[in-house]
Amino acid sequence: MGNVKSVLSSPDQTRVTIPVDYEVPSFPSLYAPNLDNRGAHYLYFAEDMWRFTVLWTLIFIGLIHLVGGTIACLVFFHKHPLLAASAPFIATAYGLIIAFISSAMVGVALAAVYNAAHFNMATWVPFLWGLVQALVLVLGMTLCLFLILPPHVFIYYNMRPNGQAFHAP
Repeated sequence: MGNVKSVLSSPDQTRVTIPVDYEVPSFPSLYAPNLDNRGAHYLYFAEDMWRFTVLWTLIFIGLIHLVGGTIACLVFFHKHPLLAASAPFIATAYGLIIAFISSAMVGVALAAVYNAAHFNMATWVPFLWGLVQALVLVLGMTLCLFLILPPHVFIYYNMRPNGQAFHAP
């Protein structure tokens, strides 16, 4: 088969010229895109592409789970105070585990594609992939909510004050 390299190993830089004074941008290094690309930050190495993707995904998915855990805490605090107080921490830890697993795979795939094509990656790409992963998670949670909860739950919450069910025209 020949000389097989890891996805995260240093790529053969035959098409992309890394600037001599290149330093890995600090996280988050987002820049305002303009026409002449002054101030643009790029990632050239697979490890940096992977790291930025993981960090952005951890931020987005962690925040989503933190908000969900906080809402659960507020809703159930009067029934189970100790359990409700731990809900934000448990939800956030669960979200960070999910985020790390999914972003590690997406980060390796992105790094492999960009390195195989000998492209440099703008720092906006990991940001957008982290956002996409978070939106897919929200979509999946919403679909599960409608599939798991029985229909009478939605009817109960859609009641009018006089006790009549609300039906859309």
